[in-house]
Amino acid sequence: MSTHLKMGLKLTQKLKMSPQLQQSIKMLTLPLMELEQSIRNEMLENPVLEEIQDTAEEQNADELNNKEERPEEFTWMEFTDSGSSVRAGHYNQKSTSSHIFNWENVTSTKQTLQDHLSWQIQMSGFSNKEKAYLNLLINHIDDNGYLKSSLEDIAAETKTNLMDLQDAVQILHTMDPSGVGARNLQECLLIQARQNQEDTKDLITLIANHLSDLENKNYKGIAHAMHIQEEEVMDLYKIINAMEPKPGRRFISQPVQYIVPDVYITKDGEDYKITMNEDSLPHLKIAAIYQDMLKKLNHNKITSVDSTQKYLRHKINSALWLIRSLNQRQRTIFQVTSAIARHQREFLDKGPLSIQPMILKQIAEEVGLHESTVSRCTTNKYAHTPHGIYELKYFFNLSVKTEDGKSVSGELVKLKIKSYIQDEDEKHPLSDQAICLKLQKDLGVQIARRSIATYREKLNILPASRRRQA
Repeated sequence: MSTHLKMGLKLTQKLKMSPQLQQSIKMLTLPLMELEQSIRNEMLENPVLEEIQDTAEEQNADELNNKEERPEEFTWMEFTDSGSSVRAGHYNQKSTSSHIFNWENVTSTKQTLQDHLSWQIQMSGFSNKEKAYLNLLINHIDDNGYLKSSLEDIAAETKTNLMDLQDAVQILHTMDPSGVGARNLQECLLIQARQNQEDTKDLITLIANHLSDLENKNYKGIAHAMHIQEEEVMDLYKIINAMEPKPGRRFISQPVQYIVPDVYITKDGEDYKITMNEDSLPHLKIAAIYQDMLKKLNHNKITSVDSTQKYLRHKINSALWLIRSLNQRQRTIFQVTSAIARHQREFLDKGPLSIQPMILKQIAEEVGLHESTVSRCTTNKYAHTPHGIYELKYFFNLSVKTEDGKSVSGELVKLKIKSYIQDEDEKHPLSDQAICLKLQKDLGVQIARRSIATYREKLNILPASRRRQA
């Protein structure tokens, strides 16, 4: 029996995960003020980026933005033939400078990671069993977002089913922030890699099998083991380096935060208009000097690529990725806010007492996004409405059934409880049972006394015995 060596070609299709997707996700999570600072920092590092200063330039940039989407990799000819600048920001047709918003709106407290996860659990349409197990798990998550106890220990301590806990962990790994609920750094990175919604086989292989080699910068050894080029290993390393090793970092308590609305919802005839707040965001373009340089390179038909050209190509691609990521962020927030406005029309017309029940799943299905993306899009993002400034997350709330089979929002119940207590006799404050009876009379809902206590605690209101004044 003889063996023979053969050479052959094999054609396969493979999607390569782009840094642009990583950048888009990061941009989506940033509040407006942090986003502005991030853009300013990028402008300092990338000489190709330049801010648009006059309306004529903006008009030229608008024309290019309205054209068909460009592919991820930009060729020299494609770019230089455009004859236009590309810019970020300015998602609206009209400036928002005519809007007046209150810079005195501040928040001195920040939502905890457990609060954020609990909100997603309530708003995502899970079964009661799934909610119970998820709420059990989030009590064991530390400030960095890691599950600090083993599932076996949790099951033994709480006398729960281990397999059900394992199923709940898989759900937890799909939630925002990406990587939450991981048991170690490797699992945290794997969760983030799988959530990128692209073919990430090489990336997952690298994280799962060669993380220690990556720490030691053994790129050549990794390339040999994975049968890929060393340049591809470097590209994968850049993606991993952009991941968040501590998913709970952004929920750690910070100093006082100033609230700047990301979006305005204003009355426009019989309807409502959604306008993005972009006054503070720089409107970006590719600097003219680099456009001219590219045109000369193309005109002279230079085929060799030296280090300067490589540097220029890299910086231009980075600038274009940033611009498109910013535009994608604004587009996503615009779509989600528009969907929220349609669902909460009564709130916009009448005020907070008319807020409707709404969960993440409803908005996610309407705009064609994953629930975790909607969660990222609404966290720390604020809307200026006819009734004040509200975090977009405020509009998501559970429903409470009435006696006639209809539904009212949990937020309305909270507002009613707050109003009852504000108007009570300080010498004879309302008990939780008395509040139950008033809610049944006014809203037609039957709520258990212990549920009233839960609502009251969320409102930071003391029980009747401690509210009584002499």
